[in-house]
Amino acid sequence: MIATWPDELPEIAGLPLELAKRAARLTALMDQSIDTELERLGLTRAEFDIVATLRRQGAPYRLRPTDLSKGLLLSSGGTATCSGAFRPGGASARATADALREVLIALGDTAPHASAAPDG
Repeated sequence: MIATWPDELPEIAGLPLELAKRAARLTALMDQSIDTELERLGLTRAEFDIVATLRRQGAPYRLRPTDLSKGLLLSSGGTATCSGAFRPGGASARATADALREVLIALGDTAPHASAAPDG
């Protein structure tokens, strides 16, 4: 397919187009594999991003929503949307004992772990 581009559209053919096409193909293959594994774990991509961000923090696996937003590279609204319905492993938003106004997003005891071995 790439070999025919110089004949049809020589102004856009070349190494940049070839690399872009190969990168797009690689991305599609990786996305397919990732989606299969996330389905096995019962997670959406947004939920996985939250689990990974909280796990990266270490025990007790919790962050303030603003810190979670920074870790997810999302706006506060985007984080609220993702974390609002998020409940894998009992993850929840809850007030701490120190300050009732402070809300933390935390993983529960049965949250999926990145080290979970695939079936088969």
